[in-house]
Amino acid sequence: LHYKGRPNRRLRGLRLSGAAERGAELRLGDRTVGALGSVAVSPVHGPIGLAIVRREADPGDVLEVGDSGTTAELVELPF
Repeated sequence: LHYKGRPNRRLRGLRLSGAAERGAELRLGDRTVGALGSVAVSPVHGPIGLAIVRREADPGDVLEVGDSGTTAELVELPF
């Protein structure tokens, strides 16, 4: 009941270390905290994405993306 009265998920930006597929599971340690919503390649930032993730994942955290070995750093929006 830690998040009672507040949404337990937030829209976050992701800076990806490589290619990733839409819908890929996002994990923080051994816990799934969200799924990759959309992916694009920015001319300035490289591969980026959007995801709705649980509040326990904070900006600056590095998440594992699916089983591909790709990682994602959570960032505040806008990039």
